[in-house]
Amino acid sequence: MNTPTSGVPGRDTVGVTAHTVASLAELLGMCEEFLRTAGPLVHAELRAYLSHQAPPADPSWFIDMLGFNSVHLGHQLPARTVPPSEAWRHEHPGHAHPDHEEVWT
Repeated sequence: MNTPTSGVPGRDTVGVTAHTVASLAELLGMCEEFLRTAGPLVHAELRAYLSHQAPPADPSWFIDMLGFNSVHLGHQLPARTVPPSEAWRHEHPGHAHPDHEEVWT
């Protein structure tokens, strides 16, 4: 994944490892999933936050872009690349993730 820079403004590239790309893809996907399934209060906070960005963005567009970029990065990876969460599960057998978290009210 290490490619030389082209020298053309706006088209320069950087080299990153497959692990970094896989991690970013997974993190973007997690953010997209969280925001897509979040409640009205989170969506209101996101809308307020995005309205003060330059340029202002719609929350639906923002959430879609997280998902699209996650998928795009995933397609850049060699087929044998193990997602970071799968690697963690393999390295930590018996440490299952809980299906739910305790909610504090």
